[in-house]
Amino acid sequence: MLRYIAGILTALLFIGSVFGLLYIFDQYDYIDLKPSVLISLSTIPGWEEVADAYKLGLENKNFLEERQQELAEREKEMEAEKQTLAELALALQEKEDYLEIERRKTLNELSRVGNNQAPAVN
Repeated sequence: MLRYIAGILTALLFIGSVFGLLYIFDQYDYIDLKPSVLISLSTIPGWEEVADAYKLGLENKNFLEERQQELAEREKEMEAEKQTLAELALALQEKEDYLEIERRKTLNELSRVGNNQAPAVN
């Protein structure tokens, strides 16, 4: 009985190590198990569309990657435009501050000139 259980455990360990090795190869892209596994699963009644859905997902994946690259480029352009607008806003604020200072100086000069030229009331 012990030899029977040991034989079953040995077989399970061997099968597990084979599946583990296949999993490692799949993770490092030496082999691609997904299509073959999905084709096998599509033979089960009710799971016929699994392989087709995987193929459709691969097609959409390429489209989504292209779209993501386009969006990343657009984001970079918008970030550059945002930086340009921020610099422009800072320059306009500095110019506005300068014009406000000039306006105050002009008003002060006008008030001094107005006070100096005011007729003296005796």
